[in-house]
Amino acid sequence: MSEKLPYNPSKNPFSDELDHTWNKYTHEANHIATGGESEVYELIGRPDIVVKFDWGVTLQIANENAKQNLPMDALDDKRFKALKNKLREEEKAYNDFKKYFGSHALVQKRYFIKIPYHKLETWIIEGINNYKTTVEPSEYIWTIARIQRRVNFDKYERVFEGEFEDNGSVLGPDIADFINETEPGFQRMLKDFVERAVKYTIDTGHILDITGRKNIVFLKSVHGWDYKLIDVFFAGTPRLQRAREGDRSAIINANNYLHAILKLSKNLGIDDGLKDFIELFDY
Repeated sequence: MSEKLPYNPSKNPFSDELDHTWNKYTHEANHIATGGESEVYELIGRPDIVVKFDWGVTLQIANENAKQNLPMDALDDKRFKALKNKLREEEKAYNDFKKYFGSHALVQKRYFIKIPYHKLETWIIEGINNYKTTVEPSEYIWTIARIQRRVNFDKYERVFEGEFEDNGSVLGPDIADFINETEPGFQRMLKDFVERAVKYTIDTGHILDITGRKNIVFLKSVHGWDYKLIDVFFAGTPRLQRAREGDRSAIINANNYLHAILKLSKNLGIDDGLKDFIELFDY
């Protein structure tokens, strides 16, 4: 068992210098949530960040190794280069995403690392064990990890979690009450988000993952209203392209996004760009 690593504020998880040593911190990972594409962990002694492991990549590598009865951390040059390219592509796409949303997008960096097998969630381990029933707890497995800065909610007067639901309902009742003249700052903030989202989708073909709680968080401080995009970025092939190819999950993602944006646009009186935006959802 590795020794616990003390909190060291000089260790910057967003520095390239940590790329070759970051995996040692994963011994201190504690699971806190499951997302659509990631398992979310916090690290002991690092309250300023969260780590999101790509479970799709984890399962892909684990099952390829298990089928061939290879160690869990086996990775040939061909697969290594392919995953490194995937990481670089995702990093570029996220940097493009930040150009549209600025400070509303959280600081984030990606690493290709090994994580301890025993830190995986049960459902992932069960998926691996469909092919290999005996894995030593000390074994490692490769994955892509996203290191993300946490939002300090304590400094805000009010915090509302976005509640964009599968059935097309856009906001929870508490938040919906603020789309009126009594909170013009909140209305301006939502309008800013919708206009940026529409432009981002028209320009790039990418949508946002805004279904579920805490993907977007609305915040009020002494300076007024703001929003943070906690977990809205879709990596990889654009969901609209996948929807046109018949991918059922991508169609659901795209429909939820379309309904939410149209509902918000109607409530906020936004028309600019909507015609071009709607035409993209012809699949």
